Amino acid sequence: MSTVEKKLLDAAQRIFIGGGDLGGRMRRLDWRLTPLGTPSAWPPQLRTIVGVMLGSKQPMFLAWGPELTLLYNDAYRAVLGSKDGDALGRPFLETWSEIRDDLAPLVERTLAGEAVHMDDITLFVDREGLPDEAHFAFSYTPVRDEDGEVQGFFCACTETTDRVLAERRQRFRLEVEENLRGCEDAEAVIRSVAASLGRHLGIDRIGYGEVAADGETVRLHTAYVQRVAPLGGSHRLERFGAAAIDRQRRGETIAVADVLDPDSGLDPSVYEAIAVRSFVSVPTLRAGR
Repeated sequence: MSTVEKKLLDAAQRIFIGGGDLGGRMRRLDWRLTPLGTPSAWPPQLRTIVGVMLGSKQPMFLAWGPELTLLYNDAYRAVLGSKDGDALGRPFLETWSEIRDDLAPLVERTLAGEAVHMDDITLFVDREGLPDEAHFAFSYTPVRDEDGEVQGFFCACTETTDRVLAERRQRFRLEVEENLRGCEDAEAVIRSVAASLGRHLGIDRIGYGEVAADGETVRLHTAYVQRVAPLGGSHRLERFGAAAIDRQRRGETIAVADVLDPDSGLDPSVYEAIAVRSFVSVPTLRAGR
């Protein structure tokens, strides 16, 4: 190891004290390859906040410099999900590219010198390969240099997704119970529950099908609809895909994220004709049929 490399390592060891996995990664990272440069030349404000982050159990990050280079602590890894692998030292808005349009206005306000606080923000983040609804409470705090110029911003955050979704499910259950009190027949029960479920999930259509005695024909009924046309009439089951129908006959629930996906095994034209792009179909068996 050269003298220069040893000095760089010693500086990193002094700045990145503790911090678990992220502390170790920060000590090993060659910061010369990032916009921040050598840690020994970092301004005191940057060093101090990095130390605060590494010593905290709350999710925290810092976006610093013209490119908003991202630094964060161990607790923030759960927020990043699969992004954690290469997020350290990358631009903040590039790391969160799928929600850039949501975050950019907040970042602009913060860099203009305004502290921003959100008790609850809904974001659709891609952490495991698919966008998922997520909720956060956080604050963006501008960080200034000796001349009073904003050089970046610091964030302490809490993910509230589990709590928000649990409260939403509880409201749904209570709504269903309340609405069912006035229902006296099966048709009314179906339509009441379907309407509540449609609003809860934010979907376009809920229906149910009655399979004929021949086992080959289904009569469709729409119980809840918005933005698309109702479905009705009798249809041959084979139209909806032999493989899917065979699974339904065995009592398996079918969930298709996108009928245009070749791996779905479905004929997209059949579903496009009835304005269906994704669906869940749940069979009800009686006496094994």
